Amino acid sequence: MLAMEADLGAARLKTGEALRLLAVEPPAGAWTAPLRRLLGHKAPARQVEIAGELAGTLDGLGAVFYVGVVGGEAVTVARVAGAHGAGIWGHVYTEPAWRGRGAARLLHEAALPDLGRRGYRVLTLGTNPRGVALALYASVGFRPLAPGSGAMVRGPLEEAPCGVPSVSAVRWGDWGWISAAACVALGDGEPLPRSRVLGVARPGFVGNAFVEALLRGTPVLVLRRGPCAVGWAAAGDPADLYVRPDCAADRPLLSDACGA
Repeated sequence: MLAMEADLGAARLKTGEALRLLAVEPPAGAWTAPLRRLLGHKAPARQVEIAGELAGTLDGLGAVFYVGVVGGEAVTVARVAGAHGAGIWGHVYTEPAWRGRGAARLLHEAALPDLGRRGYRVLTLGTNPRGVALALYASVGFRPLAPGSGAMVRGPLEEAPCGVPSVSAVRWGDWGWISAAACVALGDGEPLPRSRVLGVARPGFVGNAFVEALLRGTPVLVLRRGPCAVGWAAAGDPADLYVRPDCAADRPLLSDACGA
């Protein structure tokens, strides 16, 4: 099966090589093997997630893989996974032999405007707050949630989604908006942690814990406005319930659904 592939142009690395820039939409077809190779260092749970994203088989979750190619070889990659305008930015990796030549920056500079054209309004990510990637992300519009934080956001985090509220079981397509909700600033008197099951101790990015919870089949209920998640509750644990402060009026719907 042929992948849906968009040409984002070409640029020159600092060392002079031409870097071809592409956006690949799943199912990734012939791109599956090179992208799995680039991301082969990821943990086992993330390998399952990556395989599902490349195949386009995770419930409601869309993905776009951005790829930089030199001489026919994929040397750098990043991807967004999300739905309904909110996404998770991650799986950023450059082959060691091609680092220090500007490949990742050129890829970001091509990818982020493309995501805007695809309707993504808010992106979240998690990175090492002392790592070299922090400066790159900041230079392309991501901002840390707090000084020294590795949780970063790009876009209007403060705008609550609109739509009819509802509650149902978590699905992969909720990831982008769940992470956006988890990054919203603390409400007055809000208890912490925000979620033990999702690993959210304070306002921050939802990453590995979400993937692991979905793969384990952890029972989580999600409060939505329209298709967008604005809160969650771990079934059977009334203390593990969180709703964005600006959506507090909908909290009883979630509380009633989980018996809290």
